[in-house]
Amino acid sequence: MDLPTLETAIKALEKSLDSLGAWLLVWTALVVVGLIVEFAEDLRELITERPFKWRLLRTMVGGLLITIGVAGELFVQFRASNVETELRTNSHEIEAQLNKQAAEANKEAGNARSEAGDAIKQAAQATKDAEVARRDAESFRLDIAKANERAAEANKKAEEERLARLRIEERLAPRRINGDQTATLVKDLRTLRGTKVVVFFISGDPETAVFADLLSNALKTAGLIIETRPGMILGTVKPGISLSIGKNRFGDANFLANALIEAGLAEKPIPADKIPETDQTRVDELQIVLGPKG
Repeated sequence: MDLPTLETAIKALEKSLDSLGAWLLVWTALVVVGLIVEFAEDLRELITERPFKWRLLRTMVGGLLITIGVAGELFVQFRASNVETELRTNSHEIEAQLNKQAAEANKEAGNARSEAGDAIKQAAQATKDAEVARRDAESFRLDIAKANERAAEANKKAEEERLARLRIEERLAPRRINGDQTATLVKDLRTLRGTKVVVFFISGDPETAVFADLLSNALKTAGLIIETRPGMILGTVKPGISLSIGKNRFGDANFLANALIEAGLAEKPIPADKIPETDQTRVDELQIVLGPKG
């Protein structure tokens, strides 16, 4: 795929991410409005009716905390969307500056090579002259060495800037799953066909939500039964892919981890947490936890 096609594809993906972020804000706002509507009548009853209903007060306090929490999430999602947009703008500006510097470095390299060619011609002509001309030729050879050194330095600088730009692009690019990776999952997960796996992803991050959808589709292609479950995690969120494993699913978890590593979707070892055995409802659960891109 050529550079213009890649740039068009990246812009389309960024537009899609912006659209997903906007829809996420809309649905969260609907939840806030729904909570307010749901508890409005209870609030009127609590204020106007007697005797005072303490149980209803506790219910109202719980509803108020939920409403505040969802409204706070809406605000954070809105701010995160603005930050992501600004980050992409800055990234494009950095890329443009690096491209400009690389072009200037290539131009300097071409000028240096041109100077080297001129010096070689002058040296060849100088060898035909007398002793004085030979001394001039020696001077020209020194010029050639310096010109070649400048050309080498310019080429080295251009290559370093190109590699730096590629590293920035790789770090900023969203996670994707290609056909070869899907084929690897299909091959390595034959023994798990028909088993259930939960794909849990951190809500509020459009890139993670898109990647969760892509991974779920790839695992479904491999024959697994997939439940997609968005949510939040208290405390530190692990980046990338990790596992949560019920006591009856450790064998399946080993197959799944090896398949994800071989497909290049995770690095070895994959972080894993054991689901407490006291929770008997989750002893057969195997969960892939998706955090933000590391």
